Amino acid sequence: MGYLIKTDPDPWRSKGQVSVVENDTITCSHCNRLVKLVLGDVAPGREAFEQNAKDVAWCRNCNGFICNPCRKFSCDPVEEKLGRWEKQNR
Repeated sequence: MGYLIKTDPDPWRSKGQVSVVENDTITCSHCNRLVKLVLGDVAPGREAFEQNAKDVAWCRNCNGFICNPCRKFSCDPVEEKLGRWEKQNR
């Protein structure tokens, strides 16, 4: 679990004040994608980068959070992928 703080110092959008947006995040154990947790429904087209906080997926094989696109595939943690890629490039 992580925490995202995004500031927008643009005076045209925030009417002269600094706009701050804060969200909880997770990092997918299978693809290493940073996923923002939101309350309620996810905006169309943002399913890969946002996830409903009440519907977070957990992989029992590698004991880590996974994003919505990785739910469709079997367990393949990013650490194991990196190990295979390093062996191929030696």
